[in-house]
Amino acid sequence: MQSKLDIVIIAASKSKELINITEQAITSAVGTCNNIYVVETFNKNVNYNNAKMLYDIQKDNFNYNRTINKAFNQTKSEYVGFFNNDVIFTENWGKNLIKEMEEKRALSGSPFCPLSMTNPNNLKSNYGYEVRTHLAGWAIVVNRKVFEIIGKFDETFNFWRSDNVYAKQIKNKGIKHIVCYNSIVKHVEKGSQTLKKELNQTKLTHSEYTKKLNLKYDTRFSIIMPCFLGAYQGAAKNRPQKLRRAIKSVLKQTFTDFELIVISDGCDKTIEIYQEFASDDRIKCIQIPKQDYMSGNVRNAGLKFSKGQYTIYLDSDDYYESDHLQKVNSWLKDDDVWIYYNDKKLTDNKGNTAIKKVQLQMASAGTSSICHKNDLDVKWGHGYTHDFRFIQELMNFSKGRKCGDSGYIICHTPSTIDL
Repeated sequence: MQSKLDIVIIAASKSKELINITEQAITSAVGTCNNIYVVETFNKNVNYNNAKMLYDIQKDNFNYNRTINKAFNQTKSEYVGFFNNDVIFTENWGKNLIKEMEEKRALSGSPFCPLSMTNPNNLKSNYGYEVRTHLAGWAIVVNRKVFEIIGKFDETFNFWRSDNVYAKQIKNKGIKHIVCYNSIVKHVEKGSQTLKKELNQTKLTHSEYTKKLNLKYDTRFSIIMPCFLGAYQGAAKNRPQKLRRAIKSVLKQTFTDFELIVISDGCDKTIEIYQEFASDDRIKCIQIPKQDYMSGNVRNAGLKFSKGQYTIYLDSDDYYESDHLQKVNSWLKDDDVWIYYNDKKLTDNKGNTAIKKVQLQMASAGTSSICHKNDLDVKWGHGYTHDFRFIQELMNFSKGRKCGDSGYIICHTPSTIDL
C-alpha cells in the first residue's frame, strides 16, 4: 500500500464502453495507492466499487480543471494523482514515481506511458515541461504544496490542452516537474477519444489557443544576462558600472513586455548590484556556483528559468538602445523559430556607433544578433566559439530569417574595444 498517495480518476459515464474503461482503471489501481476517488461528471446515479465517489455533474459546460480543483479538496494524502479514465496502472508505479520525485526534489511528476511516450536516452527520469515528453495531462501527480504555490489549476481554459496550461502555471512559479521512466501507467487512449467525441466542446484552433495561453502566462521576451565581475583574461574594465549601464538600458526600453534574468556566476558583487534594481519585479537574479571560463552552463541556467515567448541576450558589458526590443518585436512572425539581425559597435565615449553587418558565420553572428523561441530543446555548449555553435543548434530547427539593424550595442571585444 502506498500510503502517501491518493488518486483521482475523471469519468463521464455516458455509455457502457466508458463505464468498462473506468472500471478497468480502478481495478488496476487497487493496491497501488491509499485512496481511489472517481469524479463522475455526467451520471449522478453511477457508482464504482473500490472507489470513493465524488460527483461534479457538468453536462453542458465541462471544465476539466474545475473538476480537479473540487476533487483535490476531498483528498487527504501528501501526494495526489489526477488521471483520465482510460489508463492502466502497473505494480509499484506510484511508489517508484514518488521516490524519484523526492530524490530529485520535484513537486510535480508524470508516470511514463510506453504506448505514447519515448525515453531515447535510457534515463531514469527527466526534467522539463514539454507536453507528451515530460508532462502528460492524463497523468499528473503533485505534492500538496503545489496547490499552496499556484492556488489552483487554472479554470479559464475548459478542457482542451489543460496540460499545457498546467505546464505554464508550474514553470512560471519555478515548480520542478519530472517524468519517471520506471513508473508505468499505460494510456489506452481509446477511452479519451470516446470521451472527446461525446463532450460537446467548442475547440479553439491551435493558433487561437496558443495566443490566449501566451497572453495570460508569457511575457514576450526573456532577456538573459550572464555576469561575473571577478578577474579573468580579456575582461572589460569598470564592469560593475557597465553592469548598471546594461540593466538601466533594459529598463529604458520602449517595449516593456519583458523579464530580465541576471545570472550571477558565483559572484556576490553581482547580487549587490542587482539589489539596486530589485524593486522592479521584471528583473530577477539567479545565483549559481562559479562555472569554468566560457561555460555554457551560465546561459543554460537562464534558459531553465525563463518564461518568455522568445529569448534574447545581453552581455553585462554591453547595452541596448531604447528601441531594441521594439525593433525585434516588430520583426517577429508567428512562424519564426529564430531570427538574426545586425548589431552595432560603440566607436567612442560620445555614444557614436557603427553598424556591423552580421552573416551566419563564425566571429560574425553571436548572442548580440539572435532571438529565438523559448520552448526549443537547445543547450549552450562550452569553450571558444560557443556562440556560433549555439546558432548551429538553432539551424537544426530552421535556417533562421535575417532582419534589419538592431539596437544592440557591443561595447567590449577582447583586444579590440572596451568602452
